[in-house]
Amino acid sequence: MKTIILAVKGHPRPQPRHQVTRTGRAYIPSKHWIHAWKDQIRAVTCGSMVPSEDLCEVTLKFHIPIPKTRRKVDGSPTSKLTPTCRYDVDNLAKAVMDCLQGEDCILVDDRQVVKLTASKAWTECEVGGCEIKVRFLT
Repeated sequence: MKTIILAVKGHPRPQPRHQVTRTGRAYIPSKHWIHAWKDQIRAVTCGSMVPSEDLCEVTLKFHIPIPKTRRKVDGSPTSKLTPTCRYDVDNLAKAVMDCLQGEDCILVDDRQVVKLTASKAWTECEVGGCEIKVRFLT
């Protein structure tokens, strides 16, 4: 079984809901911050590779920088902060999954994913990121 492990540096952003015009056309504004995050993902996941048509399992680990307004409660080194940021883990995963598919990316279509595991955690770094692991089943 082939496994691909990638790391994307940057502040993870969730896939926003589309806005709808009066005529019923759905879109995301061109100046929305999701486009910069997706460009960072595509820079790592797309390139000179042939997309696979095999079924796969995807594991995503999002590392979100601790906001300056968030403080540890007891200050002990063993205290754990739970990532209660406003980003839903499913919307974080949607943005990455959209970038894994395409002509020169890892997958032909995200329908090939039979198992998706996504988690989020705080990081002490000022720049967060995402670890992407794609394990093909054949």
